[in-house]
Amino acid sequence: MNDFCDRDKVNDFFNSMDKYIQKEIENSRRNESDRSDYNIFLALHKNSDEVKHTRFIHSLLDPNGYHYLGNEFLRKFLEACDIDDFDISSVEVNKEEGNQEYGYMDLCIKNGKKCIIIENKIYAKDQNSQMERYIDYICNECDCEHKNILFMYLSLDREGVSDNSKGDYKNNAIKYIYYSKEIINWLRNCLKSKITASLKFSIERYIDVINSIYGKHTYV
Repeated sequence: MNDFCDRDKVNDFFNSMDKYIQKEIENSRRNESDRSDYNIFLALHKNSDEVKHTRFIHSLLDPNGYHYLGNEFLRKFLEACDIDDFDISSVEVNKEEGNQEYGYMDLCIKNGKKCIIIENKIYAKDQNSQMERYIDYICNECDCEHKNILFMYLSLDREGVSDNSKGDYKNNAIKYIYYSKEIINWLRNCLKSKITASLKFSIERYIDVINSIYGKHTYV
């Protein structure tokens, strides 16, 4: 991966969001017809860059999230990734699911029959047997056959999962998605939903973060 990411600008953005906490909390006291407890800084409160991105993406994908839009953002995400065979009528979206033996997945989407594992790679390298361990976890702990597991690799520009990470699952289904394409397109589509001003602000600012990572936006 080319090291063109301006981490200082990304961190400056996340740090600046602290100034909006009180205002956003006040805005969250809404009636049922215009309800939102959403705040980007609260969604991204951990320190690791990749964790922050993962937590924000999860906050939108989760049907039980504080956007109160059910699976609308999840549906749009799957559409952006050209996935049309995953039932979301009864689904759960978890972050950091796993255990010490298998490790902890960034994101996991399960519907009882199929599973999508999302591995978010911005700066970190693939870990030893990482993909293999995550698939083993789903097979052993969630009673799902590996043929029904899609490993989704989200990155800035990487073209492949390392063989060391794949382990025994070198022929397992892998889908590569990118911040500059699928994520940006998904977020822009989310903005078309009926959402509150604070959520619209958060999504727009997150798009700015992604553009900054690619050197397409400058904070002033």
